[in-house]
Amino acid sequence: MEDDTTLLDRMEAELAHLSRQERKIAMKVIQNPKQIQTMGIADLAKAVGVSSATVTRFVRRVGCADFSSFKVELALQIGEKHDMAQGSPTLNSVSEIYLHVLQSTWNQLNPKQLDEIVALIKKARRIYIYGLGSSGYSAQEMTQRLIRMGLAAFYTVDSHMMFINASVMSDLDLMIVLSSSGETKDVNDAVELAKKRGVTVVGLTGVADSTLTKLADVSILVKNSSVISDTRFVNSQFAAMFVLDNITTMLLKDDKYSQKMNETIQLIMERKYNQ
Repeated sequence: MEDDTTLLDRMEAELAHLSRQERKIAMKVIQNPKQIQTMGIADLAKAVGVSSATVTRFVRRVGCADFSSFKVELALQIGEKHDMAQGSPTLNSVSEIYLHVLQSTWNQLNPKQLDEIVALIKKARRIYIYGLGSSGYSAQEMTQRLIRMGLAAFYTVDSHMMFINASVMSDLDLMIVLSSSGETKDVNDAVELAKKRGVTVVGLTGVADSTLTKLADVSILVKNSSVISDTRFVNSQFAAMFVLDNITTMLLKDDKYSQKMNETIQLIMERKYNQ
């Protein structure tokens, strides 16, 4: 029976069985398949810190005769994905909606505000990220990222704990609040208490004149998914995560944070695949 698995599928399936050096190559290719098209074997080897011989062994392990055929198969797969998407009305429809959310959020973003938030995160003693419901998942994700950069970050997704945490914060701390409506009373009550204690508050919301927007020291407006007709499947956190991804990327431009992040990623990968 002919094997119809794709090259990227084969690499992901092999991750647990690869050596540490080979795994570095696989992760680079999986995460940046288009970039690999512009690389020679020596370029890829240098980019991930391995020898050219290791790259050669790797491409043979995933079923390719040599690096040239590896790049050809990878290019064909990328092209096939594009053609499949072009021929799918559902994929096109969903893509258009997400592109609309992304573009609308992008148009509203002020780069200076993002710079200000990054500066606030860097100087804060502790960072508390608040979110209820689906916003809570985004709060947890961002908190994990900051912790892996070596920052003292905490997420709070329970309304009672939000109030308790706010009562012990100080002007050395930073509160980041995620709320699609900006009108969740329990969240805003905790924000008001934190403000009384001198805490700087960053708000991410989809409503320009919301209570949270008025309370926050720095307010980021994202696309409100509730005004999109196809909300039955639109991820309400997509716009907020786009902003958080930008903040994350900006923080990682600092060598101190990127080094710590790389250390934690390496530890997680070794623990995951060497057990």
